Amino acid sequence: MADGLVTARKLVEALASRGLGEWSADAVRQWVREEPPCPIAKAGGRGQAHRYDVEQVASWLRARDGKEKVKGYTPPPDSSAPAQRQQPAGQGQQGGGINPALMRDPRNHKAFHEARLAKLRADEMEQRLIPAEELESAMRQLVLSVRSSLLALPSKTARVLDDCETFEERRAVIEREVYQVLTTLAEAGAMEKNNEAA
Repeated sequence: MADGLVTARKLVEALASRGLGEWSADAVRQWVREEPPCPIAKAGGRGQAHRYDVEQVASWLRARDGKEKVKGYTPPPDSSAPAQRQQPAGQGQQGGGINPALMRDPRNHKAFHEARLAKLRADEMEQRLIPAEELESAMRQLVLSVRSSLLALPSKTARVLDDCETFEERRAVIEREVYQVLTTLAEAGAMEKNNEAA
């Protein structure tokens, strides 16, 4: 180490001592495959590890966007900021999206799916999810209501259409009857929703 270059293990220690976060040696190995890649001061050969210049890597890290999304990163503690909920592996920072780089590693699949299952359970407990049976029943009732209303439409409008003399009058009658059916269905749905809330 007389040349001032360090291995990945020593590099992460040096980065942590500079307040650039806690990283793993695996993260450093991933960095060299990124675009732009982490600077390697001296490439390793067979059985030899790459060597890094701490200053170059620190500058590269500071210039890089989204470092918190890279595997192996733990942000430096900030005593002034409120504690944030830790995200499960495989989830990006915005909108719960999946970070594709993390999902390439099979070790992250299990953690991602466990986190997803825990979220689904929490949503179910907080009643943010509707059981499939209830949804199926409600949809069946809705379809039957729409069907019966539409089947009644021709006999309802036939009598009125006999009295119409022009195409425009017939179109207006049919349009009015369709809107009446739709309004009736919407009002029935609103009444059912109010009954459930009470």
